[in-house]
Amino acid sequence: MSATQAGRPTGQQLPAAGRLEALDGYRALAALCVVVTHVAFQTAAVRGPFGGFLARLDIGVTIFFLLSGFLLVRPWLRAHEGTAPRPRVVPYAWHRFLRIMPAYWVVVVAAMFIIPTNRGASVGEWLIQLLLLQIYVDGGLVLGLTQMWSLGTELSFYVALPLIGWWLLSRRSPDSRRRRRRRWLLVVALVVVAQVWRAAVFQIPEVPSYALYWLPNHIDWFALGFALAMLRSDDPALDGPLAGVVRDLSRMPGVCWAIALSAFWVTTTALGGPVDLVPATMDQAFLKHLLYGLAAFFALLPVTVGRGEDRTSRTFASPLSLWLGKVSYGIFLWNMVLITVTLWITGIPDFSGRFWTVLAVELALTVAAAAASWYVVERTAARLRGRGPGAPAP
Repeated sequence: MSATQAGRPTGQQLPAAGRLEALDGYRALAALCVVVTHVAFQTAAVRGPFGGFLARLDIGVTIFFLLSGFLLVRPWLRAHEGTAPRPRVVPYAWHRFLRIMPAYWVVVVAAMFIIPTNRGASVGEWLIQLLLLQIYVDGGLVLGLTQMWSLGTELSFYVALPLIGWWLLSRRSPDSRRRRRRRWLLVVALVVVAQVWRAAVFQIPEVPSYALYWLPNHIDWFALGFALAMLRSDDPALDGPLAGVVRDLSRMPGVCWAIALSAFWVTTTALGGPVDLVPATMDQAFLKHLLYGLAAFFALLPVTVGRGEDRTSRTFASPLSLWLGKVSYGIFLWNMVLITVTLWITGIPDFSGRFWTVLAVELALTVAAAAASWYVVERTAARLRGRGPGAPAP
């Protein structure tokens, strides 16, 4: 869903033009962070002096999850307020399918044929990749597609959202304060679920470690997106003390970014756990996860809830940022396949350095592939939205 498709807020004035467009710029930032951190791992740059910073750029996934929570919950919030009809599940599912699956399938086919270790995959292994089931089986992540764990989590959020929306709409009190309390109760409950789930994975031997990829472990990040959407749409007159403070902070972008960058910096230290693929302890995993959520929340706060008129927000709404945001899904999809291709082209072995060389070639190839994905596959699929299930009769 494009940021520019989000609806008009209730309880507040219509924001300045381009304010929500800047969210596409954040999407571009998230995708580029993912590319840089993957190149850093592949070239062993995470072992260098800036390894902590480079390793933690996987916070791009957190930004993606908060953006999804913010944008996709808004129709349900409007329905809960009685300002819009209940979202129809079938068209919603069809739109989500068209948004992610056609372009994803192209990349799966490319990865399974281009990368030699994938060529002998069985029919079952192909189906696991094509159906985005790799996070539910041991060893399901294959070379060139390892980043797709987060897409599998995203897909499960798409499935869960109508159920969450159903609970939200199951009781629509005429009292606006009660409606507001119900929405915040939902956020708190989802945050608690994530912490309990994460602790269970670490503490219960029978729970597989790959359960950390599953939606319950990340539902708090989506819930933080819900919180941004509620702060944006709620009447400020109904704010409690904490919500009022956060809303005030949204109008101080410098403070928001200082909080976001400080939280991110802590994760780059030893407190955030290993910077390589050595498993983190439970304490490290909890701290890094919570600080990622905090950093992404405050980075997004000025443009989602505040005025969005600061220099940073304007940069995210620049033409280049918006174009990169438009093709960001393709950047995310293609970057791991094309890291392998980059290493072949340059003749650089895995984990042997030359970070900047690999990054330059990788970015050029990935952005080109992402542009082709957008103009040939994604935009074509988007045109089918009005022709699928639940579409009005011609």
